[in-house]
Parts: sequence; C-alpha cells; structure tokens
Amino acid sequence: MIKIKLRGKDGKEKTYTQNWVPVRKMLEAFELTDENYPDLKEFLLKSAEYIADVMGHGLTTDDILDGVSTWEWPTFLDEFYAQLNGGIDPEIQPEKE
Repeated sequence: MIKIKLRGKDGKEKTYTQNWVPVRKMLEAFELTDENYPDLKEFLLKSAEYIADVMGHGLTTDDILDGVSTWEWPTFLDEFYAQLNGGIDPEIQPEKE
C-alpha cells in the first residue's frame, strides 16, 4: 500500500492511499531519471504527474504540486518511491526509544 498526505486549498491535510499498483507502474518509474529529464523543472513536473497517476482518486499534477511544501518535497518523493518498491509500510509506527 502507498499512503501520501497532501495539503488542500483549505490548508487541511488529507491522506490518500493506493492499495493496488501494477508492476508496469514501477517500470515506468525507472524512466524518471535526471538523465531522461536533465531540466529540474521538467523532472519535478513529470514526477508529480507520475505520482498523481499512480495514486488515482482523481488526483492531478496540480494537486501534488500544490499539496506538498518545497522543503518536504525531497522526503515526500523518497517515501513515495520507498513505498512503491515495498521498502516501507506507511501503517507501521516507528519505535520509540
């Protein structure tokens, strides 16, 4: 499962989940490299477009771009891809030390 949180126009955070992502979508992710998109602006737009497509729910590229702050974007992207590749389960809470 993939879980992302986006801030809406009302300023409230909303959680979106996707329980089914075909392997074909993971293969598409391999094309999103800085070699294929050396222009940072184009890379960011393509990444947001890809995430919206994977998540469904009628999400748009604009929803992704407007729902994540600039300082959260690198972490947001890393966590999205980690979930896509089965690396982290968004339902597991980190252990407290």
